[in-house]
Amino acid sequence: DDRTAPDAPARPSVTPLLPSLAQVSWPAAPDDQGVTSYAVYRDGERIAVTDATRLRVSGLTPGKEYGFTVVARDAALNASEPSPAATVTMPADHDLALKAPVTVSSYSEPNVPALAVDGDLSTRWAQGLGLPDPSWIQVDLGAQYDVTGAITTFEKASGYKYRLEVSPDEAHWTTLDDHTDGDTTAQANYSLADKDVHGRYVRLTVTGSSS
Repeated sequence: DDRTAPDAPARPSVTPLLPSLAQVSWPAAPDDQGVTSYAVYRDGERIAVTDATRLRVSGLTPGKEYGFTVVARDAALNASEPSPAATVTMPADHDLALKAPVTVSSYSEPNVPALAVDGDLSTRWAQGLGLPDPSWIQVDLGAQYDVTGAITTFEKASGYKYRLEVSPDEAHWTTLDDHTDGDTTAQANYSLADKDVHGRYVRLTVTGSSS
């Protein structure tokens, strides 16, 4: 009969990956029988339970401060005290694609290409009616950047296959994210580069949709 709670985890570390995405990580907590899960709290509200010692947290507000704590649990559901809180202020949002020039494979009224970069998540670009995939949209950022990541928001919450590429000259393309093997499972999709990708042009190609 295990009545001994795990030790409290050490203070987590929080690394912003994008203005609305952060990674929370922490050392494994000691327990006489072994820790089986961790509950992660954001500003006192539980947001996830995981058996890992890291968690990516999305949907954060750029420029806002957050506090994260972690509680360890063992197989008998004994819970530790919360870890010391780790606070982070998310970076301000700087949308390089906002109002940028756009070219597309096709479009259908009223979902014109400019709606893809107007900063309003309630509007969208749509390919020509009745045309099969693949379809693509390309954004000119106006200058060369080291692209570390991108957020792509689709009309529906699942069912898209896509590829995201970056180019310095519209001729040589580097893949930022290849999501062509499986359907998306979230409306907002985060693409993070293993290393910075240098370029001016960003192209999203939708290779299939089951939505």
